[in-house]
Amino acid sequence: MAIATIILAAGSASRMGKIKQLLPIRAEGITFLENALQASIKSDATYTVCVLGAYSAEILDYGLPEECYSITNPEWNSGMGSSIAKGIHYVIDNWKDIEGVVITLADQPNVTAYYINTLIATHKNNKNYIVATAYEKSIGVPALFPKAYFKNLLKLEAKEGAKKLLQVLKEKVIPIKPDFNNIDVDTPDDYENFTKKISLAKKQDLL
Repeated sequence: MAIATIILAAGSASRMGKIKQLLPIRAEGITFLENALQASIKSDATYTVCVLGAYSAEILDYGLPEECYSITNPEWNSGMGSSIAKGIHYVIDNWKDIEGVVITLADQPNVTAYYINTLIATHKNNKNYIVATAYEKSIGVPALFPKAYFKNLLKLEAKEGAKKLLQVLKEKVIPIKPDFNNIDVDTPDDYENFTKKISLAKKQDLL
């Protein structure tokens, strides 16, 4: 049985004023989206699906790894729920062996292959439960949803994200404390501060 990662990368990042998915976050030029895709590709997930939207043409022109299946949500502006539904439909239509999906965001730069594997490993021992990330005051994505919950994901309102479902089904959720700091990089100032921290951390590693 297989697990697919669905990476949501359809938003316009209006507060950033640039195509956030293509902004570099590493000295070697790795972008937000590339970072998210590589985390999935290097993990134990069988398939990697990327849902594009606002900047699909620019991102496809930039190029995606050949291991990634990209789809475009023409209704991306209606909300994250529509992109989740697009990804779930694609997974159902293409892979009969699918057991569950990991839903994550393109702008979660600290999510690693190791963490995705933690979600998958927890799922293997708790196949009837959703495995989600426990933040300080909430639960959210990355989260692994078994196939039994696909119908719930498809019923989300367009403006709702996976967090809404996690709250409704909290009795069926196993929360996992993340091994990373979750950060919001939504504005140019956020981006500048984040890249400065990355640069400083790299310099310290070299000392």
